[in-house]
Amino acid sequence: MNTTESAIQLDDIQAHVISSARPAAAKYFFFHIRDPSAFSAFLASELLNGLTLSEFDIQHPQAIRLAGDYQCFTNIAFSFNGLARLGLPQTLLDKFPVAFREGMAERARFIGDSGVDSPSVWEGYYGNAHLHGLIAVNYMPWLKAKCATPGKFKAPDQWSAREQELHFEKIDRCWNALLDGAATIPGAEILQREQAHVIRYGTRLKEHFGFDDGISQPQVAGAQAYYGSVGKKRSNDGEWYPLALGEFVMGYYDELATANLGRQNSPEADPTLPVPADAIERAYHALTMNGSFLVYRKLEQDVKGFRAFCANKGGNVVAEQMVGRKLNGEPLTKKATGIRDNQFDFGDDPDGKVCPFASHMRRVNPRLTLTRGVNEGTFRVDQHRIIRRGMAYGPFIEPGTRPQQAPDAVRGLHFFCYNARLDSQFEFIQKNWINNCDFMYFPSPVVDPIVGNRQQGGASSFPVDQESMPVSGLQQFVFVRGGEYFLTPGKRGLARIASLAETTNPFRMFKQRIDPFDPNESDPLEVARYVDSTELIQGKRFVKLWVDKENGARTPYYYFAHRQELNRILSLPNLFTNDLYRKRISALTGSDMLLSSPVSQQRAERKERLQTLLRPALSMLDRILEPELQRARNILRKTQSIDLVEGLSRRLPLAVIKAFYGIRPVTAEQGAPVSRTQIAHYFDRSDFSMLPAAWQENYAQLGFKTTEDDTFLFWVRMLFLEVFLNQYNVPHIAHLAINAAKEFVPVIDHQIRQAIEGTKQPTVLHGLIELYQSDDNINDADLVATVRQSMLEFMVGSTDTTSKGIALVVSTLLGMGQDLAAGICAMARGSDECTRLLTSWQQGARDDKTEAAIDTLLNPVITDCLRLNPVAPLVPRYCTSGATYTTTLGDVLNIEPGAVICLLPQVSMAATLREAAVNGVPAPDNEPLIFLDGTPHACMGAHIALLEIRQALKLLLEFKNVRPAAGKAGLMQEKYKMPASMSLRCE
Repeated sequence: MNTTESAIQLDDIQAHVISSARPAAAKYFFFHIRDPSAFSAFLASELLNGLTLSEFDIQHPQAIRLAGDYQCFTNIAFSFNGLARLGLPQTLLDKFPVAFREGMAERARFIGDSGVDSPSVWEGYYGNAHLHGLIAVNYMPWLKAKCATPGKFKAPDQWSAREQELHFEKIDRCWNALLDGAATIPGAEILQREQAHVIRYGTRLKEHFGFDDGISQPQVAGAQAYYGSVGKKRSNDGEWYPLALGEFVMGYYDELATANLGRQNSPEADPTLPVPADAIERAYHALTMNGSFLVYRKLEQDVKGFRAFCANKGGNVVAEQMVGRKLNGEPLTKKATGIRDNQFDFGDDPDGKVCPFASHMRRVNPRLTLTRGVNEGTFRVDQHRIIRRGMAYGPFIEPGTRPQQAPDAVRGLHFFCYNARLDSQFEFIQKNWINNCDFMYFPSPVVDPIVGNRQQGGASSFPVDQESMPVSGLQQFVFVRGGEYFLTPGKRGLARIASLAETTNPFRMFKQRIDPFDPNESDPLEVARYVDSTELIQGKRFVKLWVDKENGARTPYYYFAHRQELNRILSLPNLFTNDLYRKRISALTGSDMLLSSPVSQQRAERKERLQTLLRPALSMLDRILEPELQRARNILRKTQSIDLVEGLSRRLPLAVIKAFYGIRPVTAEQGAPVSRTQIAHYFDRSDFSMLPAAWQENYAQLGFKTTEDDTFLFWVRMLFLEVFLNQYNVPHIAHLAINAAKEFVPVIDHQIRQAIEGTKQPTVLHGLIELYQSDDNINDADLVATVRQSMLEFMVGSTDTTSKGIALVVSTLLGMGQDLAAGICAMARGSDECTRLLTSWQQGARDDKTEAAIDTLLNPVITDCLRLNPVAPLVPRYCTSGATYTTTLGDVLNIEPGAVICLLPQVSMAATLREAAVNGVPAPDNEPLIFLDGTPHACMGAHIALLEIRQALKLLLEFKNVRPAAGKAGLMQEKYKMPASMSLRCE
C-alpha cells in the first residue's frame, strides 16, 4: 500500500460515497429537527452507529459486523438549515460555500430549474428551510453472514414485485428498530418519505428509459477500481489515471491543487490537506474532514412520452443518439471495445458524427471534446466530475411494450451525487453543460435532450450533427420534483455535529457578542449589536451611547429594557415626549393628531370617546373580514400557495378601513393614474417630475401596474414610514410621504364632505362626524379637518402595524415547527389536545364549541409570538428639554436636552418568556407592553388587531401543512424594515 492509500481515512468516510455499496433498494427519510438535544442522542445511538458503515467496510466486506443482522446500512446528511438548527456556531456556518448556504431552491434560476422545474411547483417540503436532513436506509441483499461480498452474490435476472416488497419490508424492519418503537425520529419529524429499487431486466441493471444503468463512474484515488470507471488523462494520447480524492471528499487535495503544486507526478505524496493555523478554519476543517456535499434531485420521467417520441422519430437509433450510448450501454464511439469500456475520449470523433455533441453522455463528461487543438488531456473536465448514486422509483415498462398500453404510474429517478465543490461540479455541469451548450459550437444554445430544462415545456430540436437535419419536436421528458444540497459528514464529523447540538428554547435570551460602538459610524438603532440586553435586565438599568452628527453636534442615546423602567418612562409623556411624531404629522397634514397632542384631561376624554366608536368592531369584524378571508381561501384552494403579506396580512386591515372605518379607495379617471407618487416610487424616485418624459408617458409599458386598493395602501404606507420609521430623516422617504399626503388628504376630505351631506351609515367616519358635531360643536372646514386627522390616526396607526403583526405571528410560528400547526403546538408547549383540536378544525369542525376552543388556544399563542417578535421592538422617546431621572435602582441620570430615549419592550418581554420557561409555567396571558396598555399612548385598536391576527391564523389552519415555500421566497422579505413578501404553501 503506497502513501496515498494509507493516508486516506477510509474508516471515516461514510459508505457509498466513493465506492458503490450496490444496494438493491432504499428508503429515504427527509426530516425536520424539532429538538436538537433529543436528535443528537439519536445520532449517538448504538444501532445507528452500527448501521452507518464506512468506505473501509465496503472495500473489506468480510470484516463487516452486521448491526442486528438487518442487511442494511444508513447514510446521514444535513442541509445548511439543519446544521444551523443543531446549533453550529455562526463562525463555522459562515465558512460553508455560498451554494450550500443558499440551498438548491435558491440556486434554481442559476442552474436552470425554471418553468416546469421551478421550486414553486416542487413537491412537499423540498427546497423548504424546514427540511433539515436526510437518513437513507439502504438494503444490500449480498450483505449476509456467509456471503459478505457483492462479487459472490448471484442476483436474479429480474426482481419480482413480491421480492421488491420483501426488500422494502426488511428496510422497514431496520427502520422500526432504529426508532425503537417510536412513531418518528427522536427529536425530529419526518417531512418526506421516498423509496427506490434498482431495476433488473435480463440480468442487467436498467433505468426507466430502457438503457443499461450504473456503467460509468469516476475512477478515484483510494476507491475501489472496477471495470467501467474512468479517471483523467494528462495528455490527449496519454494513459488514464485516477482523479484526486479531493474532488469528491473534503480534506484532501483536489485536481487544481494537485496541478498547482506539481503533485500529479507524485502518486506517493500524502493526499491530505494540511491542518489550517487559523482557529476557525481549523474547526471547519475538522468538522468537514472526510465529508462530501450530497446533491439530491427527485426526477420524474415521462417514460411513455419518451418512448412514443422516439418511436415516431426513428426508434432506438434516435434514443441512442440522444443518450450517447446504445441501449445495452455501449458508448457511441468509433473504437468501442465493450459495453463497460469507458476509457474512451472522443478524440477520434472531433466533429460529433458518431456521438452527437448534444447527446447527454457527451455533455455531462465531454472528455477531449473541449481540447481541440490543445494537448492538455482532460484537464478542462477533471474539475467538473461527480460521483452518481441514483436509484429508480416506480414500475418498469419492459422494452417492446407499446407506450399507450403501459400502465399509468409515476416513475423516475432519485438522483444523488457526491462532490466536494457544489458550484464547480454539480452546478457547473447543470448550468453550463446540461442547460446551455454554447461551447459545443452550436449557433444557439441547445439544452440536454434527456435532462435539460425546456422552460414551460415547449418543444425544441435535437441536432444530430452539423450536417444532418435536426430532430424536431423534442419535448421535456424529465422533470424536477424537488431537491436539496446536503453535507454528508465523515463519521467523526457526524459525532462533532451531534456534540454541538443544543436544546432549542425559543424563549432563551442568548448572550450576544457586543461590538464596540463607533460614535461616527455605528447605527444606534442596531440595539442587538451594540447593547448588552442581558445586562439591562439582570444588572444596571440603562446603557448610554454618544452619537456624533455630521454638523459636529453630539446626541446621547439612552437604552432601557427593564419592565419597571419602561412603565415609568411611558407614564411621563410630557417629559419623555413623542415630539418627532408631532412634527412629522403636522408637516404632512397641517395639524396634530390625538397621538401627538400633549397629554391632558381633554385628550384623555377624547381618546375614551374614540375608543367607544371602535368597540362595535368586535361584533362586526367576522362579517367585515369574511370576503377577504374567502378570497384568500379560494387562492389557497386553487394554487396551494399564497403570499402571506400581499395576499393576506395587508388585505385584512384594508377590509376594516373600507367596511368599518368607512373610507374607500378612489377610482381613477379614465386614462389618468390615481397616484403619480406611486409611479415615481416604482422607478425609485420621490417625485413624478423626476422621471424622464418617456417614463412619464409609458410607465405602464415599463412594468408599473396597480389597483385602487394597492394605491390606497401605498398612501397609508408612505405616511406610516415617515411618521414612525424614518428615524434618520431620510430625504427620499420624507419627500415621498409629503407627495403621498398631498394626494391622499384631498381624497379623504372629499369622502368626509360626502358623508356629512349624506345618509348616516354604521361606520367610524359617520360616528366621528356626529361626535364632533354634537359634543364639540365643530362644523364646516374645522369639522372636515378634525375628522380627517382622526381617520388618518386610525388608518396610519393601525393598517401597517396590524399587517406586520399578522406576518410576524405567522412567520414566528413557522419557525418553531415543520408547519403552522406544529409551530402552534410548540408555542403552546405541546399537547395531544392541541393536536386533536387543530386536526378537528382542519377537518371542517366549525361549531361554536370548537371555535371557542380554537380562540382560547390561539390567544396566548399570539401573545407569546408578539412578545418574541413585537411589532415595535424599539419605542423611541425624546427628552426635548432635558430632565433629571432616577432609575428604580436609585441611579440619578441628568439627561441632556435633545437626548433620544430608546425603550426596548422586546427585551423585557423575552425576559418574561424566559423566566416562565425556566420555571416551567406559562407566561401571563396579558402583556401590556405589546400595545403599551395603561400608558397615555396605548393603542386604541389593539382589540381589532388581535382579532384580525386570530382570524388570519384560523384561515390558514383550515389547510394541511401550511409551510414556507421553497428557497428565498419562503423567507420573510422586508422593504423599509417592514414585511414585504413571504410565500406560503399548503396541501
